[in-house]
Amino acid sequence: MELNVFYYPKEVKAHHLQSFFQIMNGKPLIINLMGETLHRRAYLRLLKDIYYLPPCPIGLEWAVTYPIEIKNLGITKLKYQIDTAALEHLNQSNYDFRIFEIQNPEGTLSPNDT
Repeated sequence: MELNVFYYPKEVKAHHLQSFFQIMNGKPLIINLMGETLHRRAYLRLLKDIYYLPPCPIGLEWAVTYPIEIKNLGITKLKYQIDTAALEHLNQSNYDFRIFEIQNPEGTLSPNDT
């Protein structure tokens, strides 16, 4: 015998489901099922753990761009904002030369977007 119980909670909270089973001519069995529904949160992740930047020749007319992509692995929309203070400090210590620059320091990612 196979018994499937499906429960679809609609609220974020702790849930309790008490079930009473009795097989014909058998002893009753009470099963207490407990669980907690969690918020469906967004989950942000870099696509790679390590980025190796290749050498770049001096004197190029245009800056070289190396994409470092982030992805929303969650199921809800996500707003992000990158703290650029460390990059600004690095640039200032190099005579205000823009060594690193982030093109999109803040934005919104839909589920599964990069």
